[in-house]
Amino acid sequence: MATVRNSEQTRAAILSAAFDEIHHHGFQGARLDRLLPALGLTKGALYHHFPDKNAVGFAIIDEIMKEQFQTTWIEPLASCADPIKTLRGILDRALEMHLQSDEQMERGCPCFNLVQEMSPLDERFRDRLEALLEGRRDAIAGALKRGIRTGHVRKGIKPAETADFIIASVQGYLAVGMLHRKRDRIVSGFKQVGVYLEGLRPAA
Repeated sequence: MATVRNSEQTRAAILSAAFDEIHHHGFQGARLDRLLPALGLTKGALYHHFPDKNAVGFAIIDEIMKEQFQTTWIEPLASCADPIKTLRGILDRALEMHLQSDEQMERGCPCFNLVQEMSPLDERFRDRLEALLEGRRDAIAGALKRGIRTGHVRKGIKPAETADFIIASVQGYLAVGMLHRKRDRIVSGFKQVGVYLEGLRPAA
């Protein structure tokens, strides 16, 4: 059992370090050999867990990013009573995370960085990333539909299209902040998304 646990821990440590390496340098610029000294591993040990760099990238999407989306977006939206309040809370936490350091702000969103970099180059990346993002879209749209039924969201909106607009707005403002390296651009952008969300409520 100790060997199994150690193997699982080593694999998890590789993925965590690789996630940070890819977020910092991009997938194509990332070098897995840079991870080895800090992890105390040989190349042989690395490739025992992952046959190639692509396998590491796929595992990051399928495991790390999927878990992040699950806990950050999907689970809160699946059980919420007021989707607008929940979405605003999610965005507040996302803003705090992206502004926790200048480096974090300048790196941008790890998921959309991969979308932009790898989706045009490799269908395997595109398929995985599309499934990940569609899960978030479905979660938002489903919560908005429930909100319409419970009276928290005004009738007449199109939940799926509204979800697309929310996601595109958030990612767009993160990209603006990443490009200009200005916190106030992200903060003001997220504030506007909040105004839009409140506009989805029924008229008083």
